[in-house]
Amino acid sequence: MKVALGIDYGTSKIGLAIYYKANDIYLPLKTIKNSKDMLEELRHIITEYRIDSVVVGVPNKINNELNAKVIAFAKRLASSFKGGVYLVNEDNSTLYAKDMLLYSSRPTKAKLKLKNEGSLDSFSAVEILKRLRENNALSSV
Repeated sequence: MKVALGIDYGTSKIGLAIYYKANDIYLPLKTIKNSKDMLEELRHIITEYRIDSVVVGVPNKINNELNAKVIAFAKRLASSFKGGVYLVNEDNSTLYAKDMLLYSSRPTKAKLKLKNEGSLDSFSAVEILKRLRENNALSSV
């Protein structure tokens, strides 16, 4: 894994983050809408950033219906992506992301703006990437 894309899948928004192994750096990328064009937008991002692995967060504490949606999404993505697609337990990743923002050096007004723009989802995707690196992968798709 040289460049990985982390995905915090939600029914309305999808948070994205990137991990660069060479620099050992995690970067929140952006949040996209979960729409019919979402897979095409992800393919474009994968090409643009030369992604070789994708890490999708799967909630274990929430209902099975959401788990099924996330796994189905990961399988659709894997069918059109030549790199590895991994599933990681994403429980509490949003709480970690909130803490990351809360204790950052950004002014409070900037923190609220990030939250309102959906950036919290991309920070959750950073946490999902970190969990794969910590060997908490559930499985590959």
